[in-house]
Amino acid sequence: MRILFASLPPRPRAWALCETYMEQAAWIFRPLKRDEIIDDILTPIYNAKKEGEDLNYEAAQAINPHKIAVLYMVFASGALMDLTLPAYNVEAENYHQYARAALSMRSIFDSPVMGTIQAIALMAFYHSNAGKRYTLDGVWTLLSLGAKLAQSVSGTMANTFISTDCWLSTDWTSCVPTLFLESLCYLSCC
Repeated sequence: MRILFASLPPRPRAWALCETYMEQAAWIFRPLKRDEIIDDILTPIYNAKKEGEDLNYEAAQAINPHKIAVLYMVFASGALMDLTLPAYNVEAENYHQYARAALSMRSIFDSPVMGTIQAIALMAFYHSNAGKRYTLDGVWTLLSLGAKLAQSVSGTMANTFISTDCWLSTDWTSCVPTLFLESLCYLSCC
């Protein structure tokens, strides 16, 4: 985890990569919204990094490695779509490799979380746009895996939805998982 935190880009570059992702990549496939990226992923991870540098790595250990994988895949997609960088640039590939390392730190099959699915879905998107280095078979494999994991998480969330007062909420759409549908739509486009 220390290497993953140490390899994060400076905060201004991180913001720029997130904005590039939202402007250039998220129009076709958006497994997470802008406020999720900023409020739930970027800010907590950079706060944990800062706390880890100041005190100890307890705060950093509280971060799920799959959430870090999501952030690195957003960076990879942002760098890949950055029009000021060369096509298929090294920066994007480096972030992709860090995301793969973060995904490997915790099993994707034993109780997957939304971050697991988001990271895999973003990885499939990256593979589909990263040139000849990755095959369409690999893209399909990642999307299928992401859809299957999303289905299992959606089932768990549906049970939570039914067993709680979520259905009474006026904003019931926030309770319905959309990642499964987003993955299936992207799967049908490829």
